[in-house]
Amino acid sequence: SQGFSDLHEFANRNIFPLRAGDLLVFLVNRIEKGWTPLKLFPKKYIRTFSLLKAKSLLNWARGEARRKNISIPDDVLEEIILAVGGNTGSIAGELEKLYLYK
Repeated sequence: SQGFSDLHEFANRNIFPLRAGDLLVFLVNRIEKGWTPLKLFPKKYIRTFSLLKAKSLLNWARGEARRKNISIPDDVLEEIILAVGGNTGSIAGELEKLYLYK
């Protein structure tokens, strides 16, 4: 489509050259009707993901702590989640601080 060609040209000029097999990821807080990338790509290439909440977020935090070899009780993980919110990047940052501190 013309929109994809325009985006490809923009990326090549302003960001980095795109090659076959490259993947573009757009992170947005919410999808609004009329959001431009939705117009640029065929629907089969668009994937939306819900934010993690409650138990899924706690499970994600557990896994992240395990990957960093941090032993941390669930109630402490829950406090971290309450303090920084549901943003996995912020949670990962707090766990990284714990990892570096130990």
